[in-house]
Amino acid sequence: MSYDEYEDDSGRIEVGSNGEVKATIGISGWTLQGLGDAVVKLAASMLVKAAREEVLTAARAEIDAQIKAKVGELVTEVFETPIRKTNTYGEPVGESIPMREHIVEVVRKYLAETVDRDGRTGGYGDNRQSRAQWLVSTSIAAVVDKEFKPQIDAAIASTKERLKQSVAALMTEKFSKALGVP
Repeated sequence: MSYDEYEDDSGRIEVGSNGEVKATIGISGWTLQGLGDAVVKLAASMLVKAAREEVLTAARAEIDAQIKAKVGELVTEVFETPIRKTNTYGEPVGESIPMREHIVEVVRKYLAETVDRDGRTGGYGDNRQSRAQWLVSTSIAAVVDKEFKPQIDAAIASTKERLKQSVAALMTEKFSKALGVP
């Protein structure tokens, strides 16, 4: 059984997980009043420690809730803040739009951008596709490679072995006939 321990100069108290309490107090040279004071002091120490943990846990939970609420407000404020696009010279272009709409527009352009088979922009050649298509196909390929590669490798190895056996049998048959060996 595990015990929470509370100890100071006057003694020690252990509280078990089932509520069992063990107190150890040295009584030599103690008066009845002093012994009573030591028990009270130990009990108070135990209560303060237990209460401290509860208060800290509650305080952490409250702080976390306040931080989440404040961050939520700030994120909402940032997403709703109007911004105005500019050209390469920094001159305003078009109407102001909320940051959220700008982010959506940038992401759409990014996903629609044409890339090569390695996901790079620019250049010419075959195998051009949108970044969204490239991301989906490379993600699927990675999953297939991870999940099915062992089975595919085993099937290839098995096919190679059967092919070797077939070629060996065919060669043996042909050479046997050619050499007149039964």
